[in-house]
Amino acid sequence: MKWKEAERLFEQALKREPEGKNASYVLLHLAQCAAATKDFQKAKSLTEKWIAQFPDGSALPMQMSSLASIHVELKEDEKAIELLEELIEKFPNSAHTKSAKEQLKEVRSKEE
Repeated sequence: MKWKEAERLFEQALKREPEGKNASYVLLHLAQCAAATKDFQKAKSLTEKWIAQFPDGSALPMQMSSLASIHVELKEDEKAIELLEELIEKFPNSAHTKSAKEQLKEVRSKEE
């Protein structure tokens, strides 16, 4: 399926049930579609919305990592660093922590 078509379908699903049982899933994948089509501002907005709506969601470490990557794409390295440091501190045992540490090194090395 094409990204734009998937995005359209996820947007329809979110409009039908913005607070439904699948809202977390739909919003997460809508943000991924936006990032895949390089609409990083939209991806940022949707990912931030997901984090605000589902602060205890099991996908929070993944979403924080995704948002950090979006910040890097938008040349917002300081925000990316802050988010990666927060992810590493809050979720030391997450599967996303190792890649967050590597990404943090990469972003910091760009600043030198």
